[in-house]
Amino acid sequence: MYFEDLELSQLLQYAFDLKSRMEVSDKKSEEAKERDYRRHRFDFESLITRFGLKFKDKESKNTKDQSRTSVGSNVDAEIDPEEFLDKYKVMVPDLTKENINVFIGLFDGIGLSVVNFNYLALFRHFHSMKYR
Repeated sequence: MYFEDLELSQLLQYAFDLKSRMEVSDKKSEEAKERDYRRHRFDFESLITRFGLKFKDKESKNTKDQSRTSVGSNVDAEIDPEEFLDKYKVMVPDLTKENINVFIGLFDGIGLSVVNFNYLALFRHFHSMKYR
């Protein structure tokens, strides 16, 4: 699995933006917060889906094929998280700022340094998709 610098930057920024939007929603009325969190949940699943698509990518970083899609491309935006995650959607961690921080932590030097079995199970599923 290989990420271009831009792809990593986009994923990380998407995670930070989601966390910021959640913090803004937390200050709203309960009804507005509930409405916003439905959208945040979809965005969180989209973030995990975008990350998971890189596991499915069978090309190596040495391949010079220009047809590869980037994280921010329209192709990725059209992929439905419901369809991509399929039966593994139950493993998607709850939408909390702590779980967003775990995802953001993937981008530091240590990677997934906490034991979060939901993330580990999802990544195992994504990895198995590469060999289908």
